[in-house]
Amino acid sequence: MSYELLFGSAALALLATRRRIPALAVAVVVVANGVWALDSIAALALGWIDPTPGGAVWVALQAVV
Repeated sequence: MSYELLFGSAALALLATRRRIPALAVAVVVVANGVWALDSIAALALGWIDPTPGGAVWVALQAVV
């Protein structure tokens, strides 16, 4: 199980309950999402993962969207 996703989702849910979200928290979420997207593209480009053609398209689309 991916505990990173579990804790990340819990943190986002906690932020969503706030009437006013701190700017630093928003910046952390945006930067983390950017790093994840770049890492996904790097994983495909550098051969860190070996997905099927459909899987490669799926990973790329998730990173772009």
